[in-house]
Amino acid sequence: MLHDYKYRFVRRLTPVWQKLITTGLQEYHPDLLRYWQEEKVTIVPVPLHPSRRLWRGFNQARELAKIISQISQRPLQPLAGRRHLDRHQAKLDAQQRSNNITPASFFLRQQQLSGNFLLVDDVVTTGTTFRALANLLKKHGANHVNAFALLG
Repeated sequence: MLHDYKYRFVRRLTPVWQKLITTGLQEYHPDLLRYWQEEKVTIVPVPLHPSRRLWRGFNQARELAKIISQISQRPLQPLAGRRHLDRHQAKLDAQQRSNNITPASFFLRQQQLSGNFLLVDDVVTTGTTFRALANLLKKHGANHVNAFALLG
C-alpha cells in the first residue's frame, strides 16, 4: 500500500493512512500524543526535491505530517528543503545511503530555531535522512528532535 502511495501516486490512500495513524496513535500510543502536546513539538515533514515533488505530484511525508499535526494538535512547519536531487535511497545499500544524504543535502527556511521537533517520513531504513535533518535542526538551535515513520 505504501509503495502504491509513493510510487504509483495513489493519493486516494491518504484517508486510509489517516485512519490507520489515528487509530494507531490514539489506541496504542496515547503516550506519544501526550508527549508531543506537553513538549510543544513542531511537526516537520522530510522534504522532497522540487523536481521529485513535481514528478510525484505531492510529498508523501508532508501528507503524513499533516495527519500527525491534526491528531496531535501541534503545528506543522515545512522548515527544510532539499538542495539537490539525491539518488533514491531505496535503491542504495547502507554505505551508499550514508554517503548520499548529509546535512548539506538540506537547507532550512529559518536560521534560528528553538523548541522540540518531530521529523516525519514514510520509511526509515538506516536513519540517514533523519540523522542528517536532525543534525541540521540541532545546529540551528533545536532542543530535541524525534522522528516518526510508518515503516522501519
